[in-house]
Amino acid sequence: MNEQKQVLVAGDVFSDWLLFEKEVESQDRFSKDTAAYPAWKNERQIFIPAVHGGAWIVDRFLRMMLNPDQAMQVRCYKRFSHDRLRSGDSRHVIHQFTDLKEYESIPAEGGSLKTYRAVAGSYRFSGPVNASAQLHPILLPATSEGGCLSTTPPGDSLPDDVARLTEDSTYLRHVQSLQDSAVQFDGTAGVRTIVLYDRGNGFADYKNKYMHYEHCDDTEPETEEDSPVSQSAGALSQDPIEGWKYLFLHGTPEEIRARHKSGDQQRIADISHVFVSVKNIPDPRSWNAKHDSSGCGHKIIDFMIENDLLSESTIVLDANDLRASGAHITRGASWERTATDTLRLFQNHPFLLRLLGAHKIVIRFGISGAIVRQHSGNLNNSWIIYDPATSEQGFADASRFGTMYPMDAVLLSTLTAEHVNNWTAPKDAGNPSSKRCITTVKKGLSRCRTFYQHGWNPKATTRDSIEKWDQDHQNLPKYDPLERMKNQRATVLGSYSYEDWDDRRTQLQFEIYINDEYEFGQLINSGRLSLAICKSVAEELFCERVSRLLKHVLSTADLPQDTFSIGTDVFDGRTAKVPATITIQFSCDAIDAITKVTKLVEEKLIRGGFCFKEHSRGDDRKRWRSEEHLSHAVKCLVMQEHEFVSQQIHHRLFAPVTFMENEIDMFSSSELDSGSGEDWAILPADNSRLYSISRELVVRGFGGLTEIGIERFPIAQFGTLTVVDRNEIENYRDLNQLVRNYLKRPSPERPLCSAVFGPPGSGKSFGVKQLAQSAGINGADILEYNLSQFERKEDLERAFINVRNACSPSRTPLVFFDEFDSSLGKESLGWLKMFLSVMQDGTFSLNGDIMQLGKSILIFAGGTSETFGDFIALASEGGESAKYFRAVKGPDFVSRLRGYIDIASINPSDALQRENSVHYLRRAAIVRSIIKREYPGLLDGAGVASIDEGVLNAILKVSCYTHGARSLSALFDMSNLVGKKRFDRSQLPSENQLAMHLEHTQRHDGVKEFFRLVNEA
Repeated sequence: MNEQKQVLVAGDVFSDWLLFEKEVESQDRFSKDTAAYPAWKNERQIFIPAVHGGAWIVDRFLRMMLNPDQAMQVRCYKRFSHDRLRSGDSRHVIHQFTDLKEYESIPAEGGSLKTYRAVAGSYRFSGPVNASAQLHPILLPATSEGGCLSTTPPGDSLPDDVARLTEDSTYLRHVQSLQDSAVQFDGTAGVRTIVLYDRGNGFADYKNKYMHYEHCDDTEPETEEDSPVSQSAGALSQDPIEGWKYLFLHGTPEEIRARHKSGDQQRIADISHVFVSVKNIPDPRSWNAKHDSSGCGHKIIDFMIENDLLSESTIVLDANDLRASGAHITRGASWERTATDTLRLFQNHPFLLRLLGAHKIVIRFGISGAIVRQHSGNLNNSWIIYDPATSEQGFADASRFGTMYPMDAVLLSTLTAEHVNNWTAPKDAGNPSSKRCITTVKKGLSRCRTFYQHGWNPKATTRDSIEKWDQDHQNLPKYDPLERMKNQRATVLGSYSYEDWDDRRTQLQFEIYINDEYEFGQLINSGRLSLAICKSVAEELFCERVSRLLKHVLSTADLPQDTFSIGTDVFDGRTAKVPATITIQFSCDAIDAITKVTKLVEEKLIRGGFCFKEHSRGDDRKRWRSEEHLSHAVKCLVMQEHEFVSQQIHHRLFAPVTFMENEIDMFSSSELDSGSGEDWAILPADNSRLYSISRELVVRGFGGLTEIGIERFPIAQFGTLTVVDRNEIENYRDLNQLVRNYLKRPSPERPLCSAVFGPPGSGKSFGVKQLAQSAGINGADILEYNLSQFERKEDLERAFINVRNACSPSRTPLVFFDEFDSSLGKESLGWLKMFLSVMQDGTFSLNGDIMQLGKSILIFAGGTSETFGDFIALASEGGESAKYFRAVKGPDFVSRLRGYIDIASINPSDALQRENSVHYLRRAAIVRSIIKREYPGLLDGAGVASIDEGVLNAILKVSCYTHGARSLSALFDMSNLVGKKRFDRSQLPSENQLAMHLEHTQRHDGVKEFFRLVNEA
């Protein structure tokens, strides 16, 4: 069998128009010749380039991700010239139009960096008047036929739709213009990897109209100015086979058509893997009887099922497309909820049920997460991959920062590229390639993330730069790795030295110079700026990337963390060469350490495709001394990373679009099982594990957990508030979304009303304020009233007047009514009925007059009920309690609420039994926040908190804080920490002071327990 490998990319395509608004060119009207300077240049300028969209962009991204020799294996539709792409007739070709404007980069680097992104909701399409007129470019097996296209006038032998279309002379000219667009691949030999990008625009149904002919003479086609239809001899017919089937079938087109005509079984080609991205997911509610149990309503997927190809396929879906098909997946609540809803779909959604035999199913949730299901033999494994710091929608607000497309093309290209780079399918559940699967999806999401962050580069938004980036990359020269190494622009020049060589201590120092390998000076016409860019390359190369890689290598070399150190320095240069040094210092057995580190560095280089033979300094490497060997390996590592960093900075400065990957450590993963229920959580259930994580959280913070091998767990950040419990995360995000949606409404009829419950000291007021500010409400527009301090209804009326005065078209106040369930005089829950009118109609009564409150948000905080369930339980208890609750209008009050939050205490549900140890994490999050906000001196340069182990043990484990989070904060306030760099036991407050905030009963003494825990550690 021919070992040739082929990557075939096909799918829906379209012309993608980008609409930029450009700044008006500055000019001196008095010095310009008005005749030579047109008036339209004084108006707003719109720049409208057109690029290849759809399957073409998948091909473009894939080639950017592959090495040059691998890119030679890719076959896709031939790209049109940009003049032709722009001049396409919208009656026959799909055109997409998108408005782009400048937005802040994410994250905003000093607030000054801008980028172009699409305006949310600005996508517009213009396409064929008749859907059957859509013509795709051609990707076919090699054929023995030759000649030109035939455009015979309509006749009785033609299918009705083909005959009708031949009456359209402009369509025939469009067909004629495609006669050179067919790209051929070897249909009889080679292993195929197939990539299908189906956008639901007719690709799955398309048959090659006018591209199959029985005879064609050599008559030259007529010009557009001649007769509308050129007439050449021969019979014209429609291809009987959908065009995409040629990608799967073995043989030439003649052989495939002959087998189809005779009814013989088609022969499936040698297929390595199939990657399919599907957008239009069949809605089960619209299926009819013709869809039996073996099909799913999608032609391509059904073909793969019939031919047993699912086991060698990866299906890529978008969660929003599943939702559009009627699937219920909660949007952005919590990753646990997302996983639970998705696993349920694999059990009851008809489309996904038909896909269970697929090797992998990847469901993307924005650019923050994915669900991956892997099928191998009789074993199924599922994982959720997620950004623990945000939700599906939480990374960037499209209304504030715009959007980027096509994210699914970036993910599909990444999955394919990793497969081409020997990402083989696992044969059993224990195969480490399952880990590579997770890593690959993380890499795809990270590329989506940087693709969004960088957007369209405003420095490169010219027609020339965009069309050069979008140019045809199919006719690549033959790849020669040796020639590439000779001409490699990423050159690292330098030397090495070592000193203090003995059995216990070694210091290796590398002095390495980088040159202007990307010729930045020529690109920007400034030698000084070129030098600055080269220095930025050196700083990112040495101080960030190489330093991090070496630390990772050393940490995995079975060497104690305190036995080595790495130092880097970058110096100012006077030419394009910037000197930099790397120093590795060992304080252990030097020979053993160098041997281990050298081996690990070489393994990392080899996995990255680096070839040592082209860089060796001699034929016999065994003659080298061990320290020379390490020097050479590190130098090779620098050379490899230098290419990556230089390319990335080059893309930032000069490429219209880039998706160089972020570090994949920003994403975490957790294995799922089919039994994951409503109460399933990513956090471990083991109490000792939770306590260990909590300790590290206080010391290192959330960002430092991965450095010691702890997988980060989901959190929600609202201002300075960090929420770690799943239920609280869902409640806070639900309320946050309610507030954001309400703020977008121009003139709502009534206020938005919600409630928050929790025990005293749980942080209700603090949490609501942080949530409000994160939703965009100014701190000055947050009003707070405690109803327990009000004596009569006139006090509440004055509060309503203050709220009304704070309302304006540009201001929406948030009003926090604390202890709303307190008594009015002697009447329990007496305040409830006072709010009914303002909650329902947005009005209140003042001296007999009806006043309008205005657009506002009312938050009611419970004082006597610790949960929403406790509050409404009064209505379900029956008897006098239920009657009284109805009498004070409790049910009416509840019916007007639009959301609520239950805030848990930092104390366990049962302080002495301590069955629920999630409170460890709540305490740890608060302690970390207190240290960062009020005692930053306890943190070193790396953000590591210096705190005595016994003190930390007592803070986290003590049974009960009397006043919840307020008592925990008071413990720090009472300790002698001002100006200190470490929280020692000697800084703790006295027993009498601690007794104010630690629970004391006849059976339990909190102070004694606290100091016992201090001494246990």
